[in-house]
Amino acid sequence: MSVKLIGLERVKQALTRRTVRVNANLRDVVNETAELIFNESQREVLVDTGNLKASGRLEYARGDNMTAEVTYGGTAAGYALIVHELHKKYLEEPARAALARFEEMTKKSVRDSLK
Repeated sequence: MSVKLIGLERVKQALTRRTVRVNANLRDVVNETAELIFNESQREVLVDTGNLKASGRLEYARGDNMTAEVTYGGTAAGYALIVHELHKKYLEEPARAALARFEEMTKKSVRDSLK
């Protein structure tokens, strides 16, 4: 006695397509959230000479990498840390504010990708 599965290759292809779609949509959510955080942090960062604000960078998630990064400081990283910790949480506060929206966008993205 045997069982023959017909169409298994089509099932695998469909799952692969959905996985690719889910990953692409999640990467978009990560990038949109990083943009929100970056834009809000640019409004919040203290400006004395403008160097700290100008040092802000946004690196987008690309390919299989699901990490986007918002950074400040560059060569003045020590100064950026002092301003952030002692004066104004210009990066932490926007990131915390974006968290709930990120979670909702992620859930919606996955649901929409699997339709």
